[in-house]
Amino acid sequence: MTISNQLKLILFMQAKQSVLMAHKVCREGQYFNSEDATDIAGWSDEDASRVWTSISWTLASSPSAGGLGTEVCPFCLFCLLYHNFYISESCPGCPYGKRHGVCSRRDVITSYGRIISAIYNKGMYSTEILDNETYREIIDTIEREVTG
Repeated sequence: MTISNQLKLILFMQAKQSVLMAHKVCREGQYFNSEDATDIAGWSDEDASRVWTSISWTLASSPSAGGLGTEVCPFCLFCLLYHNFYISESCPGCPYGKRHGVCSRRDVITSYGRIISAIYNKGMYSTEILDNETYREIIDTIEREVTG
């Protein structure tokens, strides 16, 4: 069975949300929702492949990669690396930012800010909850689905 790179990215984001929910730092749909999935599903095969490859490569080549940074966010990579939407801290073209609030904004409360605050309130960092090993397990599980 072969699954599209768009579906891999959707499963990746759903898995990240599940990990965050298991740690009780977000609620259903706060980190990733059906509108986010619809956006990813609409990406070209080429863009989705580039984003999936970038995330996989980063996590495989950098044992310290993890957390909720741009290098593991499909939306950041889609906007930043492939469409030049990243301008300063505003990310004006990011559909995720339009729905959840631009992650880098500090002057307004965003979904990302709430999640990061909840993690810090537990005395943790996002790299402890979504560490490289956790990400590698997520990717390996998704890739096993491909070879089914």
